[in-house]
Amino acid sequence: MGRGRDYSEETIKEMLEYRAAGFSYKEIGEIVGRTAHAVEIWFGRHATPDQRSQGVKKEKPVTTVTPISKPMVEAAPVLVKEKTLKDFQERDMIKYLYDRGYRIEDNTLVCLVKQKVKLQDIING
Repeated sequence: MGRGRDYSEETIKEMLEYRAAGFSYKEIGEIVGRTAHAVEIWFGRHATPDQRSQGVKKEKPVTTVTPISKPMVEAAPVLVKEKTLKDFQERDMIKYLYDRGYRIEDNTLVCLVKQKVKLQDIING
């Protein structure tokens, strides 16, 4: 497996500045053109613990519970859009038809039909 592209000095400097400003790995990744996972791995391998957590807010999430006074009402059924031919790729349609026994011969669409044949009738002609 390859290890990806190297980080330039300028990119590293920018990433450290963005992290100090409180940007998340995802935001930094979008700015420098890397994935959030790649940025997180770089910080894990090369940055000091202070640089990793620099600017990161460590607050407890506030959870609120709202009491339910009315009974839960069922949501209206979700209408599912039926797929049309426009929703499929041409390649998928051709593969589907091929799997069903259709072939293209002499610029026409031909359907192959399976039919039981007695071997003895063929031999006796």
